[in-house]
Amino acid sequence: MIGFKSFKRWVGIVVIISFIILITWNQPIYRYYKIDGKQEIHDLKVIHISDLHSSNYGTKQSKLIRMIEEEAPDMIWITGDLMDENRSIQGAVDFLEGIQNECPIYYVSGNHEYWHDDSDLIFDTIRSYGVTILENESVTLNIRDNEITITGVIDPDATLAYTGKEALKRSLRRVKNIDSQEGYRVLLSHRPEHIEVYESYGFDLVVTGHAHGGQVRIPFLINGLYAPNQGWFPKYAGGYYAYKDDTELIVSRGLSYNPRLPRVFNPPEVVVIEWH
Repeated sequence: MIGFKSFKRWVGIVVIISFIILITWNQPIYRYYKIDGKQEIHDLKVIHISDLHSSNYGTKQSKLIRMIEEEAPDMIWITGDLMDENRSIQGAVDFLEGIQNECPIYYVSGNHEYWHDDSDLIFDTIRSYGVTILENESVTLNIRDNEITITGVIDPDATLAYTGKEALKRSLRRVKNIDSQEGYRVLLSHRPEHIEVYESYGFDLVVTGHAHGGQVRIPFLINGLYAPNQGWFPKYAGGYYAYKDDTELIVSRGLSYNPRLPRVFNPPEVVVIEWH
């Protein structure tokens, strides 16, 4: 018969293990954002994917693919770092193969695509699955009477001549007719920290990743501990932000998972954006 002290010890162990599992949960969840319609945009659903880094979720990405199929989006937006230079690209390939016939897919580069030994191979592979890569360019679509213009910029690490904010400014200046775009205007970019640059062009919505949710979160206290290019306690670690009342920013916390650097209170996420 188990003594009371032994019972308390086992209960304590179970509680500690359960807590560790809870705070480092590494299975993808949905993150929903509902946006009030602007310029008569309505009844539209988009899946936003960022920072997969070739992480695997089920056989041939079955969990991620099932999550997307269940939502039946009108479009999928991918904001970079689908692959990782230190991992096999197979996880990203399996994901693209599974979603290629779901709906139109629009993609912008992240820094890790350019850190790979063969970035041309990466982009050729992505295009082979029918994905539209936006490289300092725009597309205008009409979906159920919703006119939407999607602009995408390459990541600053694409060039060594310019970096950070200056590189993004130059990329946006290269977008044809950027000042005369019509309809609801969306920008896809990998990096959130340059929102003031994006806002200056009058985009209605900016969608980014890169910050990985700040890696460590404490609900209601710390939204993120550290993020690339933002440092400690990043302002744009993940979530929804209204910038100067005109431009809305959504930062995905991403899908990357590395057991050597666990996410704390920061589960990987599939972002669902809906207009109503």
